[in-house]
This record gives sequence, C-alpha cells and structure tokens, in this order.
Amino acid sequence: MIARMSIACHSLMIAALGLQAQTASPYRTVMDTELGTYFTPPNNFPWTDYGAYMGAGPYTTVLAPDALKGHYGHFNHFSPWDESLGFPYLALRQYEAQEVAAGRPPIFVTATYKGKKRPVLFSIYLNLLKNRPRTAPAIWTYAVNVADDRFIKFWINRYVRPNVLAPMQKLKNVWVYLDGCQFSYGSYGVLDDNGEFVGGIPWDPPFPQNATDYLNSIAQFFKRVSELAPDIKINTDVGQMSDPTQFPNVYANVAGALLEDAIAWQKNPSQSNFNSFYKQVFPWFSWLGATGRVGILGANLPANWQTSQLLSAFVIYELVKGPNFFFGPRYLPAGPPQSIAIPPSDWEGWNAALGLPVSAMQQGPQQPGGLITSRLFWRQFTNGYVYLNWTSATQSVKLPSGKWVDAENNPLTTLQIPPSTGMLVRVAGHANVAQAPSISPRSAYTMSGPVTVTIANNTPNATVRYTTDGSAPNFKSPIYTGPFQLTSSAVVEARAFLYGDDPSGASIAPFNIVKATPTVQFTTSSDQGAAGGPASVTSYFPVLVLSAVPNETVTVTYMVVDPAGGTTAASKTFLPGEIYTQFPVSVSGAGTWQISIIAVTGATVGDTTVLQYSRS
Repeated sequence: MIARMSIACHSLMIAALGLQAQTASPYRTVMDTELGTYFTPPNNFPWTDYGAYMGAGPYTTVLAPDALKGHYGHFNHFSPWDESLGFPYLALRQYEAQEVAAGRPPIFVTATYKGKKRPVLFSIYLNLLKNRPRTAPAIWTYAVNVADDRFIKFWINRYVRPNVLAPMQKLKNVWVYLDGCQFSYGSYGVLDDNGEFVGGIPWDPPFPQNATDYLNSIAQFFKRVSELAPDIKINTDVGQMSDPTQFPNVYANVAGALLEDAIAWQKNPSQSNFNSFYKQVFPWFSWLGATGRVGILGANLPANWQTSQLLSAFVIYELVKGPNFFFGPRYLPAGPPQSIAIPPSDWEGWNAALGLPVSAMQQGPQQPGGLITSRLFWRQFTNGYVYLNWTSATQSVKLPSGKWVDAENNPLTTLQIPPSTGMLVRVAGHANVAQAPSISPRSAYTMSGPVTVTIANNTPNATVRYTTDGSAPNFKSPIYTGPFQLTSSAVVEARAFLYGDDPSGASIAPFNIVKATPTVQFTTSSDQGAAGGPASVTSYFPVLVLSAVPNETVTVTYMVVDPAGGTTAASKTFLPGEIYTQFPVSVSGAGTWQISIIAVTGATVGDTTVLQYSRS
C-alpha cells in the first residue's frame, strides 16, 4: 500500500529545522568547484579538479593553488603514535613533568577511581571488546585539558606552526584538519587494576567536572586559538556531542567541518542513526552553511553506487549545503586501494540542473505511528527540488503545474519516493544543462583595488555572459572575452549559454573593494610563553596581518632584538591572496625578544609595528 502525501510545493508553509538565520554572504568565497574529499586520491580525474582535500602527505602539493588543503592532526587527546604524525607527544609529556615539578597542575587529564589517580583515555581508539582494549598501548590516546593556555600555546607553537604549516608554507589555503572530534564527556574513562575500561568517572580538579564543562573547554580552545593564531584555519570531523544544541557555541570560532559519511543512515536505518542525523548532522551542517563556513560531506557508497545510492547521497548534500560546501562521494572496493573517488561527472550534471538553493531545508509532519524522524524532507532550488523520504512507506509528491523531469530526464507529474531514498526533480527542458562558469579570485576578505577578475568557461563552445551589478545575465548581457578590472565593490554574476542546452545556473562572486593601499601590522603587541616553557619550544611565530588582500606583492622586513641585545634582520613575503603570514623567531631560555617592522613594500605600515615576546 502506498502512503500518499500530496504537496503543492510553491505554497508550503512548513517551518525549517529552527536553524540560525543566515548571517554570512550567501555567495561562494572559496574555490568554485564543489568536489572535495578526505584521504581518497582520484582514480580517473586530475587533482586539479579538487576544491578541498583533507588528509596528509604529498597530495596537497598537486592541488590547484586555490584549493583548500587540510593536514591531519589531533587536539583533544594524544598517543605515542601521534609522534609519527608530527605531534611531539614526548615533548608534551616532558613539559608537563616540568610543570608538575614546579607545583603547577598537570596537562594530561586524570580521574580518581578506587582511590587511585589514573590517566583518562578516549574509549573509541581503544577498540574495546567486553571492556578490554584491543589496540596496542602505543595507540591509546590520553585526554588533555584543552582549555589550558599552556597546552594551547604548545599546540600552536610546537606542533601546528613548525610541523604542519611550515612544510607547506609555499602553498595557499592550508588548513588544520582535526580528527577524533567526538565531544562527549562519556566517551572517556580509565582502566581499572585488571585492565578493564570504566567509563563515566568524574575527572579530577581542575579538569572539567561534567559534560557541560567539557563542551565549554572545547569552545574555549577554539576561541583561544582564534585569538592567539587568527591565521590558523581549522576544519574538524564531526562525531557526537553530548548536547547537540551547543554546536553553534562550540563551533563559534571554527571555520569548517567534515562529515565522513553523509549516507551512513541508509546502511543501518536504525532509530539511533536516524536520530543522530536529525538532531546533529542536519542542523549542524545547515548552520555551517547558513553562516558561510566550509562544509565537506563525504559519502561511503557500495560497489553498485551507480544506482540510487549516489543520488541519495547527493540529495543529503543538497539538503544542507551552504555556499562554501564540497561533496566527496567514494566507494569502498573489496580489496586495495582502500577507497576510490567517484568521478564528479557522475553528479555534476545534477548539480548544474538544479541551480542555486532558494530555501533552507524543509520537513514534513511526523508520520502517524512513526519515529520523530519519520518525515519527508525537501529543499527548493532555482530549477527544481530535492526530496528525502525517511518514512516507512513510499511517498507521493504532487508537483506544481508545469513540466518536470527526474534525474534521468523522465517526464513526471507526481513523484514516487521509496523509503530511505533521495530523489530530485527539475524543470523539463533540454537533456543537458551547461556547467556554470568559474569566477576568480574568490575571497572572504576585503580586497585592495583594482581587482582583475577572470571567468573560466567550463562548457566547451559555450558563450559566457556576465554582469557586475548583481543582476542575472541574459542574452543581452556583455560577453566575456577576457579578464577585466573592478575598481569598486561589485557582485559579479556569470552564466554559460550553449545552443541546444539549457543555460547554466549562475556563478556569483562578491567583491568588497577599497581603493586604499592595505596596511600591515602584527596581530598583537605582546605575547609570552607559558611559565617554565618547554625546552623543546625553540621558535616563536609572530603573525602579520594585512587590512585587505593586496593587488601587488607585499614584503615586510623586520628586525629581532634578543635578550642579550643581539640583532637579526630578515624579510617575509605574503602569498598571493592571503592576508596573514608568520615567520619563526629563534628563542631559548628566559628574557624578552623585540620584533619590529622596519620596512614594507606593497603596503603601508599599520599601528602595531612592534611585538614584545617574553619568556620566564
């Protein structure tokens, strides 16, 4: 029996999921392509097709210059194995020993169980079987007090700067990708005297005492990193959170997030999986999109991914995506390699056909007798709709008047959606839709004019037409023949027109342009190392910031005066399109180092020209 839900889509009055109103630019500010991935190299398309890659290793050096390049790491729990990933685990242990010997609190978290202080471990990496760890002790990860400023400065100056960012300093858009981000106090515990894991043990003071304190400590870590190192861009994986409603608070200072498998619910459609997506993934990623943050949605598909699985994964992506999102479907073969990326040509046509979203994700009423997640979800686009059926019966959706086709261009007037399936419809027309052009540069920052704009035609033999006043290009709009300059703020919109195809959707890029030459200065006038700073921290990294993206090369010459009065002069050049840069200053022992800007080319000098760094 088919359950019927007749919906006139243009008169829907159903509220969205209560998401935060959009506060960021509705336009894309990162690389145009929506192809992203994590730890999966391409199999039959080039690296330059990627707009974002989160992983580690040499792959980041072969991505397009404007692509987002994330390097794998941790921040809230560490193991000896992390040494192989570049994190100085042993140095942090030595630093903690110095601090404890000096009468200061430890950095690694402990909990008292049966009268004994014990290290607190992250249960997921223990691979527990009947409460016994199945991984080697070298893999066990130990919780740290992430809100402790001593640890935060160690993480920035001893780990991220020298071991993550420095090897990639010649690359643009380098991010720090953080794994193991299951922010749940209950995911931690201790081992008893018999080596069995015991969860739910309150941590010792001064460590967080409950789930709320723990979430606040995570939020504090991200906040302090944004204050101490505003140039460090963070993307995290998304696990569980003890209080899902706290996601906007915890992620207030995080630039993006990654979901490894956006279709995990389909493989095991249990109540817990549905609830997790409904309470966490759906609102979290919709919030990321609405606030302009980066979102990367992966999808682990079966060998027969060419059937409905890819379309369902694509629908999940389209339901929650924001202007700066990336889609990363892959399938997992029986043997090596571990995963294979799905060619973007298999889903880019759907993306082009839909156009831009014009609403947030919508949800129908809970089905009688079903779970709270037993609903139909949908979202409207300029040229169609996507639907996701989470009810236990086929849903019938009556489409508005007009001509409609499904993903395979089959005409229809009523859409029949099987359970646990995603589908799309679009306005009927030609079989093909031109690909939207790519506009560059793209930036979330203010730019110093004039700015040279380039539009790449992604549809062979098409004509690209554009506007600069935010209006939609049509057949009377100027034809793009080559790069052009903007001298004031504008919104550039471009479309591709090809005879026999539907015109492309719009590619829209905002430009906030000022005529003044940008200024450059330090992000702070003073800083200090943690008391009794670790001997292994031999470098400090001052951060320089520009007031706007420059239109020419900016080089800063600086002078360092060490505690003994010795001087060293050097220079640092900003990468094209970047407003932050940093450089190492050698430090050892105690004292004060003074770093001064003494000359600048390509910019003027701002207010903060001197930075004093002290160590006790």
